[in-house]
Amino acid sequence: MHPDNCSMFTIALCDDNLKENEKLSGLIENYCESHPGIVSGFQSFSSPTELLDVVENKMGFDVYLLDILMPDLTGIEVAQRLRAKSQESFIVFLTFSEDFALEAFRVGALQYLVKPIEKEELFAVLDRALTLAERRAPKTILINTVQGKERIPLSSIVFVECRNHILSYHLSDGRALTGRTIRTSFEVAMGVLLAERNFIHPHKSFIINADYVERLTAQTFLMAGGFEVPITKSRYAQARSKYLQYFDLSPGN
Repeated sequence: MHPDNCSMFTIALCDDNLKENEKLSGLIENYCESHPGIVSGFQSFSSPTELLDVVENKMGFDVYLLDILMPDLTGIEVAQRLRAKSQESFIVFLTFSEDFALEAFRVGALQYLVKPIEKEELFAVLDRALTLAERRAPKTILINTVQGKERIPLSSIVFVECRNHILSYHLSDGRALTGRTIRTSFEVAMGVLLAERNFIHPHKSFIINADYVERLTAQTFLMAGGFEVPITKSRYAQARSKYLQYFDLSPGN
């Protein structure tokens, strides 16, 4: 069980120059091979209309590498259409000329690379896009349930309960996922959650997400959905302090 900030990262290349397309495709494929489990797909296009058809009808990509001077549509025009669909993707322009730099950054380009493009500078741009995507993406956790493995956002967890070494994840959509038997202590098994500021351990058998607390009493956390999570006397001071600090309500903050 581990957190994952970037479970899907896809790249599209569009360059009508077949020689340049082949060269860049080789470099990008090499980048993908060096990032197994992180970069999940790459597709190259020699026509801007072909790229847009795929985006319209099938899927979008996380990173677009666009040649600027292409027939039918320029890379700038392609970027404008992509931006109309999503502001989240990263756009990198590729060109032999520096004349379009101002237009490129008007559509929120991540970078503007002048050909010929070397491996080091291309990899550096893709590394930057990957880092930004990881920071932007919501944190998730992969858990082993009785039905199989399931990845869920940390933000969807209301609280986790442990009974007889079996974990139950109570989620914001009303579901309760039952995990498999754990071989370690509850606290060790929940280390990923407890490393986050919003997760609190008020009872030996419960961990709660402070974002879903509706009221704190002397004995319980009243959670969204009407659940009452008990607080043991020995943990009350620490749990209350962490809860107040999370919302910057503690004295002196």
